Amino acid sequence: MRTGRQLGDRRTASDVFGDSLVDGTGSRPDTDSRFTDMLARRLMAAGRPRAVLKQGLGGSRLTLDSPWLGDRATARFDRDALAQPGVSTVIVLAGINDIAISEMAEESPFPVLAPYTEVPAQQVIAGLRDMIGRAPAVRPNAPRSMPGSASPGSTTPSSTWPRRWAMPST
Repeated sequence: MRTGRQLGDRRTASDVFGDSLVDGTGSRPDTDSRFTDMLARRLMAAGRPRAVLKQGLGGSRLTLDSPWLGDRATARFDRDALAQPGVSTVIVLAGINDIAISEMAEESPFPVLAPYTEVPAQQVIAGLRDMIGRAPAVRPNAPRSMPGSASPGSTTPSSTWPRRWAMPST
C-alpha cells in the first residue's frame, strides 16, 4: 500500500481509524481482504486512487484505556490519524467495543477485556464528536454500520443508536 507521503505532498490519503474492524479481525491472513484493502481497491476502480492508512487497534475502546488493549481512541486520534502525512479524510470505526463490553460486564471469561466498565451511549457519542471537532482540516466520517456478520453486542438497541447521532445525516 502506498502512503500519503509516497503520493506527494498533496492531501491524498484516507486514514481508517478505529478498533479490530480496522485492524483486520475476521480477515484471512495474507489475502489482502481487510476492510481497508477493499476500500483501496474500490477507490482505484473508481478512478480515485489514494493511499488508505490502516490505524486499527484490535480490542481498543473509544473512551477507556486498557492495560491489555492499549490507549483509548480519543487519546490516539491526533497521533494515529490527524498527524499522518497527506490525510484528507478520516474514517472512524470506534465505539462498538465500549458498548459491547459494557453489555457483557462481569460475565466475560476474558480478562483481556477488563476493565468491565459500563459506558453509556452518550459517552460514546461525546467521544466521537470530540474527535470530529478536532479534525477541522479533514473530512471525518463515522459509518453507521459495517457490511458482513454482526459481532456480539453490535446489534442491540444501545449499540446501534450512538452511530446515528454522532454524525449529522448527509
